[in-house]
Amino acid sequence: MAYTPPTYAHLPNVDWSVSQVVSVPAVRSDNGAAGPAARADLEAVASKPGDVQAIASGGRSPLRALYGEPWVGAQQAKYVVYQGWLVILCIWGYGPIDGVQQLYIGDQPAPAGVLSTHYTGAAGQGIDPTLAAALAAQGVVYTDTLPGLAYSVVRVPKNLVSGVPAVSARIKGLLLYDPRIDATVWSDNPGLALADFDASTRYGMGRDVDWDSAATLADHSDTLVGGERRNTINLVIDQVQESRAWREAIRTYAEAWIHPEGGLDIFVVDGPSDSVLDIDASMMLAGSFKPTRPSRRANSPNAVSVRYTDRSVTPWAEHEATEFAPGVESGAVPRRPSSVSLFGIHRRGQATRAAVQRLNWFHLADLAMEWVGFDYALKLRRGDVVRVSHPYGYTLKRMRIVDISAVAARRWRITVREYDPAMFSDAVASEPTYPDTSLPDPADPPAVTGLTLTEEVYERESGWYDTRIRATWDNPDYPYIEEFRVEMLDGATLIQSGSPTSAEWVSPAVREGRHIRSGWPW
Repeated sequence: MAYTPPTYAHLPNVDWSVSQVVSVPAVRSDNGAAGPAARADLEAVASKPGDVQAIASGGRSPLRALYGEPWVGAQQAKYVVYQGWLVILCIWGYGPIDGVQQLYIGDQPAPAGVLSTHYTGAAGQGIDPTLAAALAAQGVVYTDTLPGLAYSVVRVPKNLVSGVPAVSARIKGLLLYDPRIDATVWSDNPGLALADFDASTRYGMGRDVDWDSAATLADHSDTLVGGERRNTINLVIDQVQESRAWREAIRTYAEAWIHPEGGLDIFVVDGPSDSVLDIDASMMLAGSFKPTRPSRRANSPNAVSVRYTDRSVTPWAEHEATEFAPGVESGAVPRRPSSVSLFGIHRRGQATRAAVQRLNWFHLADLAMEWVGFDYALKLRRGDVVRVSHPYGYTLKRMRIVDISAVAARRWRITVREYDPAMFSDAVASEPTYPDTSLPDPADPPAVTGLTLTEEVYERESGWYDTRIRATWDNPDYPYIEEFRVEMLDGATLIQSGSPTSAEWVSPAVREGRHIRSGWPW
């Protein structure tokens, strides 16, 4: 009898453009990706640590891709009793991987007496002799090398367990190409994981990748923050979801945007950046400029939680890092919570930074613009920072490009979102670095300056003489003034008032002891 290998439902290589689009904030028309990943995407692909560590039936389970060093339950595809042993075929996922670091039975390290042989999925791996012998004893001819699969054959003494034990392992996962050293090695660098997933035709997007930009992105993740690397990834791709949604999650760990150009996906670090171009109204198609408010600070989340994997306990567990906008913890400001699951994060420091940056985005990127531009758009990429000036009240306003799409010959719709370097701070930002507009605040009129009071004697029609007060003041450079308010008081008693539209007011006849007390814009 011939051996029938298990059938695995491989994860689909689905191009996002044929699926429902969920986008924050960009309107995507190709394989690019910009701005923070949508919460819906992150939650769609999230698997809690306990679920990842649980065993699964191998027969129809998705074949998994393991990034970094996760703890995963085995896909137990075959059980055979042989010479006092329970022989278990444990599938880990796609290979080649670096290797199994620790085998567990239940939640504890495998006890003495449990034997195992591990296969990384590297080219040329052979037939496992123990499994072949165990199946041969049942009259089954086993010749499967499980090419490209990482797996283990585990032998458990029958007298050690009752029933079938739950086998799991802490695994150093997929080997990733690192363009910085021109070698394929194990790494938990999310920049390299993103490039791998984007390029993979087995479990990813099957795209062509700009490896120079991947190297820059990898360097960003390796930057030290407080003595630890900025970003790592320990993620198990274990659900049948759109490849786009998985890529959205991975680029979140990598802090990256993706710009397709010339048939390549170019990775752009989502971090502080200098402006590459100044754009004014003369560079926009007449009537095409549209500023919008995609979100209002008053309605945006002000308490952001990131759920991550806590490795300090056994088994690994879900934990949470929460950051608050000013005034929320004290109760002075009503709480508007938001949470996302990033279980590929295994360090509290990284989870805290992710929460801070998401919170800062909500509060600092509340302005968007779009316009139709000309051929200068060909030189721009998603993630580029530009400075926008327009008669609507914007002067060199820093904005970041989230989408560029052709609308006609030599015409390009450019969509931008507010840029602020404080978004990338490890501290919660209370106020924007740059104002939204060059116009003054309509709720904060300036104080009156240059007030001059002149007493004038004039003759009335009756021939009697009276005096009056002429008040003049500086005309402020403030576009919202409709009129001024002037009051003449006798002590605390209002005697006369006026609402001139210019910077001058002449009182009616006044008597001794009565004077101008105050004046202000109205």
